[in-house]
Amino acid sequence: MPAETRLFLCRSDNFGVLLHDPASGATASIDAPEAAPIEAALKATGWKLTDILVTHHHADHTDGIKPLKENTSAALWRLRPKLPKFRQWTKPFVKATRSKSEPCQPM
Repeated sequence: MPAETRLFLCRSDNFGVLLHDPASGATASIDAPEAAPIEAALKATGWKLTDILVTHHHADHTDGIKPLKENTSAALWRLRPKLPKFRQWTKPFVKATRSKSEPCQPM
């Protein structure tokens, strides 16, 4: 079964994106611009947030992280090597040492 997506407005000038795997029930937020719209989208779909994928550290991508982490048990994954503001919560998304022929694997 293919993944499902939900796109919604966050802040006044940004979008939130949820990716959901119906087979496993996993749901990821791509970045977390603002917590309330993400929580509203989760409630509307009945999905449970399991992961937050952070692409970079700018506030318009991270302002919702702290409240989401306080209200869920979602894992926080960083795509960039350093995300100092949220280091206590983050896990690297891919192995640091891999050959070009190896696929990326979550840690």
